Amino acid sequence: MTSWERFKRMYEHKEADRVPIIDSPWAGTIRRWKSEGMPEGVDWRDYFDVDKNAGIGIDITPRFPRKVIEETDRYIIHNAVGSYAEELQKGGFHSRNARFQGYYRRGVGRSKGSYDS
Repeated sequence: MTSWERFKRMYEHKEADRVPIIDSPWAGTIRRWKSEGMPEGVDWRDYFDVDKNAGIGIDITPRFPRKVIEETDRYIIHNAVGSYAEELQKGGFHSRNARFQGYYRRGVGRSKGSYDS
């Protein structure tokens, strides 16, 4: 049974020869498998009999205009996608420290939001 047939039967709630198996190993993992004996030129999915699939990644997060929340001579805190972000102002060096639900001021020692102490 092909991967396409297996997935089709799964979505139709019908029996297949097995449950579809998908994975996405790191490049370093594939290199290690080759060093451990996986033949060169063989697709790892064929070698391990894993189903082939393709994904389409999209990002539908709203793109709000940048809004500065607080600014000092040391940092700027502004809105970011799904969170708040901090940029340190030190001689042209900028470090982003984005956190979901709240913000944390690196180097200031004060936290707010979900990082209350």
